[in-house]
Amino acid sequence: MIKSFSASKCSFAIFLTASLLLVSANGQRKSKTAGSKLERELESLRQTVSTLGVERNEFKNMHAQSRRKAAELSQDLLTARHKLDAARQASNTSFVNGWVYDPDHGWLYTDPKRYPLVFSNQSNSWYRYESGSSEPRIFYNFKGQSLETWGRDSQRRGEPGRDKNSSLPTPPEKTPPVDNEVEPDKELMITHLGVIEDPVRTVPSKGSKAVWTFKHLITQMAGKNDPSVFALEWLKLWEVDQRVNGKLSPSRPGITDSVIEPWLTASGGKRLDLNIAPFKLLAIVNRIDLRVHDAASVTSAGEGRFVFGVLQPDGTPLPPLAGPATGAFTVIFEYELVAKNMKEVNKWAHSWHDLGKHQLGSDSYNQALEKITRRFTDKGRARSKPHGNPINQIRTNEFSFGPTWELREFILDSGSGLLRQHTVALTPDSLSLNGTEELANLINENESAILSDAFDFPHQFLAAGSTAGPFLTTDFPDFETRTFTPIPLAGPFVDIPWSAAGIRSNEARHRFALNTCHGCHRSETNTGFLQIGFPSEHDLPNSLKNEAELAAFLTGGEAKDPLEPEQTRFFSDLERRAESLKELLEHMKSKDGQQPPKKAHRPRFVH
Repeated sequence: MIKSFSASKCSFAIFLTASLLLVSANGQRKSKTAGSKLERELESLRQTVSTLGVERNEFKNMHAQSRRKAAELSQDLLTARHKLDAARQASNTSFVNGWVYDPDHGWLYTDPKRYPLVFSNQSNSWYRYESGSSEPRIFYNFKGQSLETWGRDSQRRGEPGRDKNSSLPTPPEKTPPVDNEVEPDKELMITHLGVIEDPVRTVPSKGSKAVWTFKHLITQMAGKNDPSVFALEWLKLWEVDQRVNGKLSPSRPGITDSVIEPWLTASGGKRLDLNIAPFKLLAIVNRIDLRVHDAASVTSAGEGRFVFGVLQPDGTPLPPLAGPATGAFTVIFEYELVAKNMKEVNKWAHSWHDLGKHQLGSDSYNQALEKITRRFTDKGRARSKPHGNPINQIRTNEFSFGPTWELREFILDSGSGLLRQHTVALTPDSLSLNGTEELANLINENESAILSDAFDFPHQFLAAGSTAGPFLTTDFPDFETRTFTPIPLAGPFVDIPWSAAGIRSNEARHRFALNTCHGCHRSETNTGFLQIGFPSEHDLPNSLKNEAELAAFLTGGEAKDPLEPEQTRFFSDLERRAESLKELLEHMKSKDGQQPPKKAHRPRFVH
C-alpha cells in the first residue's frame, strides 16, 4: 500500500515536472512568437514612417512649385498690366498727319520705309531705334552722334520732357527732312569683325553661302575656266617679266616660295584648293564717289570693293622684307556698280545708305549687305564685260617678295578669259620719269587742268607697275643727274616723291602726285604704303581680333608737303566720300532726281 502510494507520488512528481517543462517551453514559444510579431509591427511602423517622410517631401516640393508658379503668374499679371497701361496710353496718343506725340520727346515721325529710323521734331534730329531694346529703349542720335535711352523714367535721367498735364502742342505741318547723314563705318568702309568674320559668308567650306570669300569671287570671275587654274595662272604672272604699254614690269619670282608652293603643298601638290586660299578678308568698301555721269547720261555708279590680306602657311600675315608693317601683300577686287541711268544710281545709293538702319554686324545688316555685294560680284551682272562679271580690275600692294614696295593692276582679258597685267591708273613709271625735264614739262603744260581736276593722263606715260620705294641710288643709272628731291630713310634707302627742277606750281605737283599710286601711298599723304592693312595686334590664324588698320589719310590726319615741309595738308578721305554720297542723296530727293545733275560728276581721286 505504502509502496503503491510512493510510486504514485513519484509519477505525480514526474508529471508535474514534465508539465512545468511543457509550460515553460510553451511560454518560451509564446514569448518568441510575441517578440516576432512586435518586430514585424515595428518594421511596419518604420516603413510607414519612411513612406510618410517621402510623401511629406513630395508635398513640400509641390508647395514650393506652387509658390514659384504663383510668383510667375504674379509677374505675368504685372507685365500684362504694364502692357495694358501702354495700350491705353497708345490709344490716347495723338496721331496727326503721320506724326505721333510722345510726352517725353515731342512729335515723332516714322513710316514703314524709314523704320527703325525715327525723327524727333523736338530735337530736329533723326534717331535709329535699336531693335529689341525695351525699358529703356535705346536710340542712336545722328545729330548728337550718341546713344540715348528712352523710357518711362527718362525725365528722371534729365532727358527732354514736358508737363503731361499741359495741353497738346501744335503738330508739325510738314513731314520731316529725309535723313541723308552718312555713317562711314556702315555705308562706306566696312571693317567690323561681325561682317569681316561672318561665320558663314567668310568661310569657304560653307559652299555657295560663303559669298565674301576669295573662292567665291574667283569662281564668279573665272567663267568657264576652272577657278583653281584661273587663280594659279594669275599668280604665275609674277614669276616672269611682263611688258605692258611698251614698258617692262620685272618678275618677282619670290611669289613662288612665298605663296604658290606653300598653297599647292597644302592642297596636295596638284591643284590649288580654293577652300584653303591664303586670303583673309579685311574690308568691304563702297566707292560710289567714283560714279561717272554728266548732264545727259550715266556711265557708272562707281565701284564696290573687297580688300584681302595674304597669309603665310601658318595663317598669319605674310610679312614685309623689311619695315614695321604687320602684313605686306594686299589684294583688292574692284567691281563696277553697273548703272545706265539715274534711277539705277539711285538704287545703288539708297541700298548702301539703308545699311545705316541696321546694327552693324547683325544678321539683318549682313543679309542686307550680301544683297548689295551679290549685285556686283556675281557673273551675269554685267553682260558687256568678260564672263558677264562686273570686275573692273584687281590691284595689289606688295613688299613680300620683291626689293621694293610695288603696286600692280590686272584686268580680265576678253580674249583668253584669264587675268592679265594692265597699266596702273594715272601713274607713270617713276624710275624713268621722276626727276626729269619731261616730268616738269608734263605738269607745267597741264597745270590748269591738274588744278581743276580735269587732267586726262596721257596713255603713253602709264606704267606697267608702280614702284614706290624705298629706293637705292643704284635703282637709277643716272641718279646724280636727276633733279628730284630724295628724302633719307633708314640706312642707304631714300624715298623719292614726284619732283623735278622747273615745276612752276608745287600745288600742281602735289595734285599730280596725289592721284598716282606712288604718291597716294607714300609721302604725299604721310602713309606707310598700306591704306588698309592687318591690325598690329591679332589672334590669327583664328581671328583678326581687331578691325583692319586704316591710314590717317582715310580717317583724318595731317601730312607735311614733302618738298615744302612748312605747308601742312589735312586729309580725311572717308569724310570726303561721305559728303559725295550725301550730295547724291540730296539730288535724288529733288525734282530732277531721275536725271543727272547739271554739273558733271567725275571722280577726282581714284585710289
